[in-house]
Amino acid sequence: MKVFFAFVVALHLCGGVWAQDGKPSAALEIFAKDLREELLRTQATVGEDGHSGLNTNMDQWLPVVDAFLSQLGFDRPAIVKAPPPSAFAAIDATSSVPEGASGKAAYAKFLEMGLPRAFAVSSKGGFGVSRGDYAAGRALGNCQRFGNPCTLYAVDADVVWKPQ
Repeated sequence: MKVFFAFVVALHLCGGVWAQDGKPSAALEIFAKDLREELLRTQATVGEDGHSGLNTNMDQWLPVVDAFLSQLGFDRPAIVKAPPPSAFAAIDATSSVPEGASGKAAYAKFLEMGLPRAFAVSSKGGFGVSRGDYAAGRALGNCQRFGNPCTLYAVDADVVWKPQ
């Protein structure tokens, strides 16, 4: 199952990048094969069937993927790093969150979550929240699903957001 997981990761990360007529191009197939081999060489099997790594082990395999992609000239890492604390507000100052009532209510629930956790906001309204493995990246992804740019508001026990 480790082979299947590595293959799924490789295709998941680049499946829409190099396609021709809806089919993977030769370049994509070579790229996916090389990435699959790198993941197999460096990563342990996750879960009983190997599928769980996409959801629970991103902190472990994303650095490997980033290193592999940087060797190919990709200059944007997949890893989202938390900005330093901003001192904009205290972590429990729900009224300071730049969101409407539903965003503030979601932030209050976020404060009850265990660590690691992250909360992202959009300047056009909208938010994303996540807890656990790769929380910052997942919170941003959850926020961006609505088509707006998002930034991290809080990560773990710190507000990291700065007004623009």
